[in-house]
Amino acid sequence: MSFFPIMAASIANMAEIEARAVELNNIGVDLANEGNFEEALEFFSQAHSLVPEDPSIAENIQICLDALNGD
Repeated sequence: MSFFPIMAASIANMAEIEARAVELNNIGVDLANEGNFEEALEFFSQAHSLVPEDPSIAENIQICLDALNGD
């Protein structure tokens, strides 16, 4: 058995996960722009759980938290 098909499948799965995180983040952005910070936070949190190293998602979470806390 070759290592490369496993590696290719792993890379494809990572791309799917990142694409889903982008989709969730974009939904969160739309909701935040509408002023629906609580629901946006849920989508950002889901995106963050998929791609925790993405700083833009973390920033979006902080923006929502600040808005909800009146900062």
